[in-house]
Amino acid sequence: MPQPGPALESAAAFITRSGGLPLELFVAVRSETADPTGLLAFAELIEPHKARLHTIRACVEDINAFQQFLQSFDELPYLRVLEVSSNWHDGLELDIEKELRLPALEELSLVGQITIGDRFLVHCPEVLHLRTMFCSSDHLRTFLQTFPKVRSMVLRVGSSAVDVGSDELLAKARQLLQDTPLDSLAISEVFRVDLNGLTALFEDRRPRSFSIDMVGKKELVADDFAMFNDITVASALNITSIPNSSRAAFSLSSIVSAGELAMNRTLNFEKAQTWPSGLWDAMKPITTSLHTLCIDSAFWSDVFNPEYLPRLPFVTEVTIVFSDCELRLPDWLTEITTENAVTRIWGHVQDVYLQATPEKPISLEMTDVEPLRCLFGLQPNVLLQSLTLEGLAVEADVLTLLRSQVAHEIVLRNVEHAKEDL
Repeated sequence: MPQPGPALESAAAFITRSGGLPLELFVAVRSETADPTGLLAFAELIEPHKARLHTIRACVEDINAFQQFLQSFDELPYLRVLEVSSNWHDGLELDIEKELRLPALEELSLVGQITIGDRFLVHCPEVLHLRTMFCSSDHLRTFLQTFPKVRSMVLRVGSSAVDVGSDELLAKARQLLQDTPLDSLAISEVFRVDLNGLTALFEDRRPRSFSIDMVGKKELVADDFAMFNDITVASALNITSIPNSSRAAFSLSSIVSAGELAMNRTLNFEKAQTWPSGLWDAMKPITTSLHTLCIDSAFWSDVFNPEYLPRLPFVTEVTIVFSDCELRLPDWLTEITTENAVTRIWGHVQDVYLQATPEKPISLEMTDVEPLRCLFGLQPNVLLQSLTLEGLAVEADVLTLLRSQVAHEIVLRNVEHAKEDL
């Protein structure tokens, strides 16, 4: 934050040298009781050049001083990005008590425990992307009324549970959701207690891309997957680890022609949670429409419970990601026959991808071939169309045996010890 004197003179010299180039401003307020004098002097310096100001990023400890800085302008005509972050306080509200016009603003990002206050007198009708804290249906109603064109929102649940409010407030929020172009919504730090409220809010209108990141380690139940209920035809299911974290993602997608995403739902959770026994019953409406499955090997035994193996008759493409150092295939493979695997899970898988992370290469050995054949129902007259191996260590004799189960090609990516040219 420039202070009156040499710092302000340096800023003035920089602005002069920059000619007519767009300006990006970074503001840091590092005191809980900051004197706004320097910021207000800087605002006066910026005023003649405000048409060049495209981005403001602020890191604040005293949000009041930054609010005074913004309130010193009546309009920032070409500001497109406003980002305000704070790591110091809970429950900060951004209030602008004097009317401020931001007619070109497209992205408003309030990072940390900051949300929009009740006195946010900012006219910014073109906002497309919003990131902020969220605690109630009233908050959601305010966002949708203030930003009628918003297309994506990233919301972080506050320290308290989501307050759905009265039936009247809930109905207003639902109606606004019906009328908004919102097509992407991500909500993070969601506890189990919040799920019912979120389900009530978005029961009538879930955006095309909808993600919930759960916290806490309570056991998952089938009702936690209610956010998937409005997808009746799905193309791809991904059950994978989130890199460099203790978390996993359950993602269901519907893909239309040319790979365009029609719908996507993602539920993130702690890996340590156990899977609900009724998972596949809850997913039954969409299992017969899936054609792509991607799963982390660590979840095989949990997701594909031998007591209830799902029927995925039209899955033709399967990816197995080995996120640890061990080749882990379902324990129940040793207990069922190839015919049972074909009958009880899928019809005819055509394309298989076996993928290990670069940080944790694993070896594909001769003893792994038979379980793989069993898993995909392969027989002398039932072959894969293609097999892709990535990040694995594979010997030539294993490749030779695998090649006998593939009709067209084996693709090798970052494969070690492959001593035979395929």
